[in-house]
Amino acid sequence: MVKTSAKDEDGDLGVWKWLQDVLLRYQADGMSSDDTDTDGTGTIYRVKILVWRRNIDQYVQMIDDERKWSADIFSGSGAKSVTRVRSPENPKSSRRPPGELPTTLFNHNWLEDADDDYCQITLDVSKEDFPWIEFTPEQRQEADIM
Repeated sequence: MVKTSAKDEDGDLGVWKWLQDVLLRYQADGMSSDDTDTDGTGTIYRVKILVWRRNIDQYVQMIDDERKWSADIFSGSGAKSVTRVRSPENPKSSRRPPGELPTTLFNHNWLEDADDDYCQITLDVSKEDFPWIEFTPEQRQEADIM
């Protein structure tokens, strides 16, 4: 998406670059796993909650939605888009956080309650000042990044 947005016709290239940076920092360990359900329309993934991770549901949903809205820029090959249900009632994941993440990528309450030694030694929480922005998908053109 960032490569495709290089022309920045929508004025939201900064948002897409920031989102890419967030996802690259979380890596695979920072992404939620899913429980699979089926209904009359097909497969549905119920996204497990990573209690330690800052809530990025609206941003991940925005990425998922972009694939639907901009189908013309995505290849027809590869994995097909599947419905993902994100809800506070979904089960919690037992996945542990990756090391060396900046504090801004953690759930503030979880990090505050975590043992100091665990944060310093095991997680090696980064002191990096990683910028965090709040925006809705509709506001992404006006989002103040950096």
